[in-house]
This record gives sequence, C-alpha cells and structure tokens, in this order.
Amino acid sequence: MSEIFKDFMLDLETMGTRPGCAVVSIGLVGFDYEADRVGEPFYAVLNMHAQLRGGLHMDGDTLEWWTQQEAGAQRALIKSARYERPLNECLLRMLTFLEDHSTDAESYRIWANGANFDQPILREVLRVAGLKAPWPFWNEKCHRTLKDMPTLIGGKRPDLPANKAAHRADADAVFQARQAVACLRHMAAMPLSRYAEQPPAELVPA
Repeated sequence: MSEIFKDFMLDLETMGTRPGCAVVSIGLVGFDYEADRVGEPFYAVLNMHAQLRGGLHMDGDTLEWWTQQEAGAQRALIKSARYERPLNECLLRMLTFLEDHSTDAESYRIWANGANFDQPILREVLRVAGLKAPWPFWNEKCHRTLKDMPTLIGGKRPDLPANKAAHRADADAVFQARQAVACLRHMAAMPLSRYAEQPPAELVPA
C-alpha cells in the first residue's frame, strides 16, 4: 500500500520564470513533519517540442543560464529536447502519483519554493496538455515563507540540510521537503512566541 501524505513538495526545472514557459522536468515528493518522514520522489522529464507546439515559450536569459550549469544539471534539458513521449502521458503519471499518495485532492497541500513560481507554471503546462490541477488553489503553499517563519515568530532558523544535487527536480524537491520538515518540527517544539504574552501595540485591537 502506498504511503499517504498531506503535504507534497514540488520543484520544476523550467525554460523561463513566469507562467507560459516550457518545463524541462518535474520533481514531487510527499512529506510528513510529524512523523519526520520524506517519501520516495516522483520525477519526469517533459517533451519540450510538444510544449513549444502548444504555445509555451523559452526565455533567452534562462537558456543562457542553463548553458552555465554543470553537465549533470544539463542532462535533463538535453533529454527533454529529445523526448518523444506525449506530454499528457508524463503529466498523467504525476497526477496518478498524487492520487496514489493522498486520500483526495482537497486533503493535501502543494508546497514550492515560492508559491508564485512552480505552481502557476505547472497549471499552465497542464492546461496546454488538456489537463487540470486537481488540488484547490488555496492549498498551494510557499516554502520560501516557511523557511523564514521561525525567525518571524521570534526564534531562530533551524540548521537545514545542504543540497548536494542542485537543479535536478527530484533532488531539489527532496531537499526542500527535508527543509520543510526541519522548519515545521522546529516551530512545533518552540515555546510560545514572546508576542503571546505581550503582543506589539499595533497587533492589539483598539
């Protein structure tokens, strides 16, 4: 039986920085901070030519950035350019992964390192493939904000694991999921913020 999760970390490697850009690869992994557990990741390279034919684009600056990355990071880009499997086949595999590891679409949260990047870009790729994101938009969460929360509530950021395989979508998703688990467990163990006893004046109702 598949592990069930309420939280998933998403990472995309893309050919741009805004919705409508083509996606090189998808990494997705479930995590459970209470159990201190990160699951096995999903990984897929997407058909680049199918995306471009569907109206998605590549940014020149991003393409130049890719040429400056290590060979290991560039492999997915090369594979994407040569990939011949239908676009919706890979995306359906991703949706099946989510379905297999959750109870229903409204029961889980989709995290990414900036909720204004990965999730809206993925939604647009799904649209081009004739598919739709099954999760509600309000369950899209920002990992970048989560990393700052311990300091925002008056504590210290926990020691976070290092990423040893940057710019490979599944490795990045696992890395970020481990960060999320560490941050959430750290905050769960923190004493109540000093604001609980004496909130700042601007937070006290008039």
